Amino acid sequence: MKKYVLALVLLVLVSGCTGKQSVVDEGKPVIREPAVAGRFYPSDPEELKAMIDDYLGIVEEGKIENVRGLVEPHAGYI
Repeated sequence: MKKYVLALVLLVLVSGCTGKQSVVDEGKPVIREPAVAGRFYPSDPEELKAMIDDYLGIVEEGKIENVRGLVEPHAGYI
């Protein structure tokens, strides 16, 4: 019985290692549609670009010593 269970487990594990699992056109990149555009950020691409440029425009350049990690808020908390 143990041999059958072991064979079944190995078969399941090996079946997941057969290469590509989805059919995707290799010539086209997969681009996901925006899921929350207009809720947490502007849905208009030009407005979003302007907003990001404004945020980056107020950042002071410099070097931060001894960074051990960064904390970034989730989009829902902004």
